[in-house]
Amino acid sequence: MKLQAAVLILLASAAVLTLACPSGASAAQSAVAAQPEITSAELKRDKPKPEHTADSGSRREKVSIVWNGKTLQSGQTSHIRNGVTFAPISLFSKLRGISVHWMEEESLARLWVDRGGVFDFKPGADYAEDMDRRYPLGAAITVSNGEIMLPLRFIAEMAGADCYWDREEHLVRIVQTKTAIASVPGTKARLYPMAEQDGEYKGITLEWNGKLKSYPDWVNPSNMESPPRLEDRDIDFDGRREAVVALNAGSGTGVYLEEIHVVDSLTYREIPVEDALQAVRSRIQSSVERSGGKLHIRVTAGGSAMDQTLYRSGNDGPDSSQSKELSFGSVIRYEIRDGALIALLAGSYGISDFVGEAEVRYVKQDGKYTARSVSFLFYDE
Repeated sequence: MKLQAAVLILLASAAVLTLACPSGASAAQSAVAAQPEITSAELKRDKPKPEHTADSGSRREKVSIVWNGKTLQSGQTSHIRNGVTFAPISLFSKLRGISVHWMEEESLARLWVDRGGVFDFKPGADYAEDMDRRYPLGAAITVSNGEIMLPLRFIAEMAGADCYWDREEHLVRIVQTKTAIASVPGTKARLYPMAEQDGEYKGITLEWNGKLKSYPDWVNPSNMESPPRLEDRDIDFDGRREAVVALNAGSGTGVYLEEIHVVDSLTYREIPVEDALQAVRSRIQSSVERSGGKLHIRVTAGGSAMDQTLYRSGNDGPDSSQSKELSFGSVIRYEIRDGALIALLAGSYGISDFVGEAEVRYVKQDGKYTARSVSFLFYDE
């Protein structure tokens, strides 16, 4: 039935977000839990300068790689080109939280991030890409003696490691003491668990703009299917990016709930967000009428009414509910579209009998994100 297909598509879109949290996260958790909140100045103290940034043109400058104090060996030599350090694919097996493999049939290297995310690196391209976008690297990917060379910092930082350029020793130092459970590709915006207990991350630390800030009340399942999401976007059009964190508040058959947190880039305080479910319940009216094998649904949102009639057959199974209106609240997810924060809430007339989706579009007003508009759209039959 097309209705059921729509439900599967909806849940699959949410499931795209749920890949894996690293099994080695326990070491990271104890490391992060022991860290006090520190300032950006303290982060820079007594640390070598970041990975080489000087433009070295198109020439290749050989460089050594040291991971947690141990020099990494490979049949190919790592090098710096256009200010970007490239290392052979074989070296990345040392990093926790990721795996990289050469895909022979597709002629590209594919990176899997344990807590979620798949990125492709094609020889000759100066970008990495996932399903949604391309991420510039600053120099083209090459193959040296049959082994693809990959951008070290881009990959290492997604795993939760930091890269530093040691000018005196002419080498890049990789320091990985913890494993990220979420990150923004190409940046050092990352999330780390404070502690893990009873299958949950109890508290989460945000690394952003060179500062660590812990949020003890943030909770997310630690299983492989429910990683948190992190985005670094300007969603109030003030020229400054906010950290947008979506936590998994519950999932199961017919259920997928996200909890949204928005953090100010200057104060690191959370900006209140109006409850999406309350906004939908107060601004959407609906009715469900049953007549024989017919199901007539009317929804009014934003002053406009829309109707849909469903024809149920014996193959569809029994009507799972006698509700006289649509129910919202079992599927709530968030996205950023056209620079605005959006909440999407599936509407159903019974258990998992989803027929459409309410959209809540937010705008920042008086220091909080409020629901500017609430609309509804039926799924295709």
